[in-house]
Amino acid sequence: MNRNLKAGQFYGEILRKRQESGLILSELKHDHARKLPSHSHELAYFCLLLNGNYWEQSGRKRITYKPLSVMFHPPDTTHIDEIGPHGGRFFNVEVKSEWMERLRECLGRLDLEASLHEGDLAWLAMRLYR
Repeated sequence: MNRNLKAGQFYGEILRKRQESGLILSELKHDHARKLPSHSHELAYFCLLLNGNYWEQSGRKRITYKPLSVMFHPPDTTHIDEIGPHGGRFFNVEVKSEWMERLRECLGRLDLEASLHEGDLAWLAMRLYR
């Protein structure tokens, strides 16, 4: 059974959360290895792995995160997560619908979900985190 997490809701301990101008910024952590059940998120979001190990599977695609890599998740994308043996810490930026429209205007067709992103996108995510 797939659980759809509402805005601002994540598995793990939420250390900090802030809502600002159509974005929800959340820092969360998992202290130990853990497999999470199949779930999706109501809002689109960017996930930055700050430290630790993390794997995600959506359909047949399995993605292994490295620290300081970013992944975009469209809304309602079903996935299964696995936290590595030493846990992990994350910074997530949820994007409300008005921001999705802005992103589409700037980027055209959104194809950010195809792979992990590093470089400029990770740098921007770290700036938001700080």
